[in-house]
Amino acid sequence: MHKPNLLRQIMAISLATNLIGCGSIPHVTNSTDTITNDTVSNKSLEAPYSITLKTDDAQDNDVLILVSFSGGGTRAAALSYGVMKGMRELEYYSAGQQYSLIEQLDVISSVSGGSFTSAYYGLYQDKLFATYEEEFLYKDISRDLLSILTSPEYVLSSNSRSAAAANFYNENLFSRATFSEIKEDGPIVLINATDLGGGVRFSFVQEYFDLLCSDVNDYSIADAVAASSAVPFIFTPVLLENHSDCDVIFDSSQWSDSNTLSRSTISGLESYADKERRPYVHLIDGGITDNLGLMALYDIFESNNTTLQQKLDHINKVVIISVDASTKPNWGIDQSPKTPSARNMLGAVTDVQLHRYNDMSKLLIEERLKKWKSAADHRETYFIDVNLANASNTSFLYQIPTDFNLESDQVDALIEHGYQQILTSPQLHTAFEFAPTY
Repeated sequence: MHKPNLLRQIMAISLATNLIGCGSIPHVTNSTDTITNDTVSNKSLEAPYSITLKTDDAQDNDVLILVSFSGGGTRAAALSYGVMKGMRELEYYSAGQQYSLIEQLDVISSVSGGSFTSAYYGLYQDKLFATYEEEFLYKDISRDLLSILTSPEYVLSSNSRSAAAANFYNENLFSRATFSEIKEDGPIVLINATDLGGGVRFSFVQEYFDLLCSDVNDYSIADAVAASSAVPFIFTPVLLENHSDCDVIFDSSQWSDSNTLSRSTISGLESYADKERRPYVHLIDGGITDNLGLMALYDIFESNNTTLQQKLDHINKVVIISVDASTKPNWGIDQSPKTPSARNMLGAVTDVQLHRYNDMSKLLIEERLKKWKSAADHRETYFIDVNLANASNTSFLYQIPTDFNLESDQVDALIEHGYQQILTSPQLHTAFEFAPTY
């Protein structure tokens, strides 16, 4: 017996609330303690959560490992967790030293459901493997959120649905932590949302917050995850203020503008400089602009970040692992001459668009890896595509819904599949000399 899809019930409540005009006004989630021109130009922020500084502090080795976690509710969270378990178990030898893959992880980029796993690991690291299953994966999060959103306290409050969700995540997962508390010796975690007004991806790092004259160090991890997973109509947008205390303008001089995609990203990031036209930024689910989290990685490399390029000059091995929890449900459209129902038609159209965009994202990354490989004779590049299509129980996995209340056997299967995909990956076994596992 399958659990009811409680996210649909939350959507029904949300639509009803909007129809009767009881929608709340979101509160601004970024700090009112803004940064000024002096702060930005002197880099006087104390250890900002920044791609550049994280790259500066990165371990001086010849291997670069990047992972992306897709959206898909608990389905995505469980699959990405299984991948992390596999990376923790696999150990390899390099220059007489033994490392686990997870210890050498440089970047995690995530959207939506995958952001729960990435944020939890960024904040707690190995605690992920002791408490994450109980605190999130096997917990009926949808039921808890539905209970909150139908409670008198919420109905009588001015909280938005995303604010209520963030409060729940704070109390049950993230302990009101901010980005200043993400472990410095771990990977940089790129939690990605979608800028609804600008039409571009928004990443919770200082480079983006500079454009808003704001400090990411003070920003709540729970609010970032709430934004990354704010499915439209179910949750309200998470609100940022585009402060005017500095005049930082996005510097596109180092970016490659060789393709339409890069030019579109540049245009969107430049728009934050127009404080009068864009005094606020509304963030929704990161899967809208980047369902796999791969485009965040692509944009970083297209930016030609000087520090990163210097690091790449010394890299002999680049490994990118894409964790794709998307499904292909059987809508049964071709089994009848009748016109498909509105539900089946909408589902099928959404799936077509999603998978086409996913395929394009993977193709861009593979082309980038080929370019890196051709730039240096000594460099090896590997792209590992962890998805549900090559599982022995694909039909079962494809029927797992996008929700936050899965059956235990569904969570078990997703974790095991992600775990085995890493342990048995031919590309990884070609790239590394692994120690025996028992």
